[in-house]
This record gives sequence, structure tokens and C-alpha cells, in this order.
Amino acid sequence: KSISEKRDIGINGIVLSVLLAWALLSPVPGVQPMTFGSLAFFFRLFQKLHKLNPSPANREDPQKKKQDNAKFGRAVCLTMGALFAAVILVVWIPITVAEVFKLKIPGILLTAQGNHLMSSFDLLTWVFGEQVSTFVNVSTLFSMFLMSSLFR
Repeated sequence: KSISEKRDIGINGIVLSVLLAWALLSPVPGVQPMTFGSLAFFFRLFQKLHKLNPSPANREDPQKKKQDNAKFGRAVCLTMGALFAAVILVVWIPITVAEVFKLKIPGILLTAQGNHLMSSFDLLTWVFGEQVSTFVNVSTLFSMFLMSSLFR
């Protein structure tokens, strides 16, 4: 790995550490660690895309706006893709399997207020509502860290 790749992974690790500390030490973290993590890793990924494919120097060039919009779109798609992949893998699939087979869900997957099984219909409201579990925050932050660090 090059020095810049190691530096990028180090910076991403520092961002992850700060956000994980916030999610783990806060009594009710809510969606703030996940939101700020999405923004931070989006910015890091956008910087990486800009280094890999710099825009033309001429600001009047019509290709500049097209390239910048494409980079912005890629960064948004990758960041949101990592976020939703983590939610699907660690929340939606386990809860759906538990509902289908009438299994009990470990308390770590439930919100601070909920001690019951939720339907899949309520899942998005639950995940992005006020009472997001620490487990959801941690898993989404790790997912975005991996995506941002491993993307080349």
C-alpha cells in the first residue's frame, strides 16, 4: 500500500474512533453518530474521488460540472449503499427471520424503549427514528469505514 492509502485509512480510523466513542458512551445516541458518520465518510470518499479523477482546471469547461456531478453522485451512492447494506444485514434480516420463525431477538438489536418484536413495516421508522440502538450505530459506522477505506 502507498503512503497516501495508509494515511487515508488512519484518518478514517480516527473518524471511526471518535464516532464509535460517541455512540458507545452516550446514554441514548439517537441518529447523530450515524448521521455525522455518513457525512464524514461521504466527504472522505468525495476527496478520494477528486484525487483519482481531478476536474479540468478551466472553470468554464462544461466537462467540469459533469465530472463534479458524477463524483458527487458516486460518493452519495457508495455512502448510502454502505449504510443501507449494514442496516439490511444486521437489522432487517435478523428481525425478519425472527418474525418468520417466532424467535426472540437479542436485546442489543432492540431500541432503548422497545422490548417487543417489530414488524418489517415499522423497521425503517425504527432505524431512522429517535431511538436507534447502539448496535445499529456501530454496525453502520463500521460499514461506512470499510467502504471509505477500501474503495480504490
